[in-house]
Amino acid sequence: MRDSEAVLKILLNPKMIPDCFENHRFSHNDDNVGGNMYITFFFLRLMILQIYCSIYITDEGDVMSERDKMIAGEVYQPFCEELEQDRFRAKELCRKYNLLGADQPEEKQKILSELLGNSGENSIIEPNFFCDYGYNIEFGGFVYINHNSVLLDCAKIKIGADTFIGPNCGLYTAIHPINAKDRIAGVEWAKPITIGKGVWLGGNVVVLPGVTIGDYAVIGAGSVVTKDIPPNVVALGNPCRVTKQLD
Repeated sequence: MRDSEAVLKILLNPKMIPDCFENHRFSHNDDNVGGNMYITFFFLRLMILQIYCSIYITDEGDVMSERDKMIAGEVYQPFCEELEQDRFRAKELCRKYNLLGADQPEEKQKILSELLGNSGENSIIEPNFFCDYGYNIEFGGFVYINHNSVLLDCAKIKIGADTFIGPNCGLYTAIHPINAKDRIAGVEWAKPITIGKGVWLGGNVVVLPGVTIGDYAVIGAGSVVTKDIPPNVVALGNPCRVTKQLD
């Protein structure tokens, strides 16, 4: 049973009403303290249940899956069976892609179309290429990605048309808790990365969760992009900072 389903069962379980309130359900004493406490507890449960439903239950009435939570930016369990199967599929497709020769462009396009949410128009990804899920990666047109790229797409990674990404670049959407106990428990969440059109990322650039890079920006080699970068600028460094405005 998923954690979210377990929480829902607890909230709906009448046995969760404390024993101290049980005798005051249908009786009223002189000061009515017990009755007021029972009513307060009832509405507290109702409020928690409403908050839970607004977060984890879809419009169709289904409890959100761990995949749904991941894509929605909620805390999720990455080692559930559903997401493990999704990662297995993506990594197997990456393995097949990376084994293809330079003279097999049609086979490469076929795998990219199957692997990615949107592979753009005749995009080129040089091997080796690795991703977590693939279906969260969307190209807005032709995109060129050089060798040894890693796109950890727990949230959406959107890359605009005519963008060039140098070798050994990493785009990371996953966030792990700073607290060691929470991190060891395996929970995580993710924030999307958006890269505009006509962008150039130099070699060994790392883009962190939640970052947006504006159209036609140039990111210098070896940069670690921790915050949004506006369009039409040159930016570089760790952390990455704007150094030049482009015409």
